[in-house]
Amino acid sequence: MKILLIIIPIFSFGQISPELKVFVDSLSIVDRYESSNIGYWGTNSKVYDLFFEASKIATDKEVEYLAINGKTIVKAYFSTEAVDRKLQSVNDIFKYQLENNEEFDRIYGCLGGKEDLVSKMYSSVVNYTLNSTLLELYGEETKWTEKEAFKKLREFNNVIKNSEYSTDKLLSYIIIYDKKNLKKNCKNILPMIKNKESKEIQYVLDICNK
Repeated sequence: MKILLIIIPIFSFGQISPELKVFVDSLSIVDRYESSNIGYWGTNSKVYDLFFEASKIATDKEVEYLAINGKTIVKAYFSTEAVDRKLQSVNDIFKYQLENNEEFDRIYGCLGGKEDLVSKMYSSVVNYTLNSTLLELYGEETKWTEKEAFKKLREFNNVIKNSEYSTDKLLSYIIIYDKKNLKKNCKNILPMIKNKESKEIQYVLDICNK
């Protein structure tokens, strides 16, 4: 497969240190992705703590390696970490996840459900388009500027538009999150959507028909 031929030279020599492996082995047996605080009372997540400790000692190459080669929950955490670190390989990781997309259980605060690896990476970039809001609310500094995040979002959108593996849900993201090019996206994306009965697509149709 073409994408694998692109990815393998980047990751084939990936190794993780014995110290990191201890955390990764523990993460590999958990059955859901968790945010830092979960449940009604915002209890500290032990699963997230495992990832956080792992992320503190993981090199960029180890992050890249685990985003591709880990178990599904490990991939979810480290794909997001690759975005957070603004690694050069983010687009390649995104392309690989799109071709080999996996679904997982997750809980953010009190809200549980299912998510997939591509949506997780995409939403991580969307969050960085709101940097000024995050800074104002939480005082969080990031490596991304909003301009850079929007540029990356459009790069992801181009990957989605040109991939045979894209779902209607992913195509709908282009319309929902790239409002500056709304008319153009509606014209280009709507003919590509196959199942116009889903909730996501109904929402998109409402946006485009306004």
